[in-house]
Amino acid sequence: MRGGTHIIAGVLVGYVVGASAGVPLLDSAALGAVGGLAAMLPDIDHPQSAIRRKTGVLGTLAAFWMNHRGITHSALAVLIVGLVATLLSQPLMTAAIAGGYASHLLLDSCTPAGIPLFWPAARRIHLLPSVVRIRTGSFAERGVALAMVALMFVSAWRNT
Repeated sequence: MRGGTHIIAGVLVGYVVGASAGVPLLDSAALGAVGGLAAMLPDIDHPQSAIRRKTGVLGTLAAFWMNHRGITHSALAVLIVGLVATLLSQPLMTAAIAGGYASHLLLDSCTPAGIPLFWPAARRIHLLPSVVRIRTGSFAERGVALAMVALMFVSAWRNT
């Protein structure tokens, strides 16, 4: 999936965390922003990703030894990110961060490449059967992104 689709999914997850907790719309939107940023983190392992380029030397040092869709696309990474977030933030923020990160893995598990969910085991996990897997940049991916945006607007409208 492309970065924009991951951001939309993370924003949706973060927003839903806030809305489900009954926090005001602007606070839910802030949690959405956090979720959107967290959804970009798994691609720190890709040399051309926006998150790696934006973090500059730090991103290169953190990820120069990783292969794309390796440890950063695993359940172990979600657990580590969740634990670090728990130590550094409050429960809703932790949920937005871990949820945004996990949304990335969920989307990538719908692609032909799949993800190594149980890394270091090499077996790739696919959420969808091969005939309906979503190719990066495809019309289907754009449809998924549009559906998530629509869901977010409907949810925000219903919760105002």
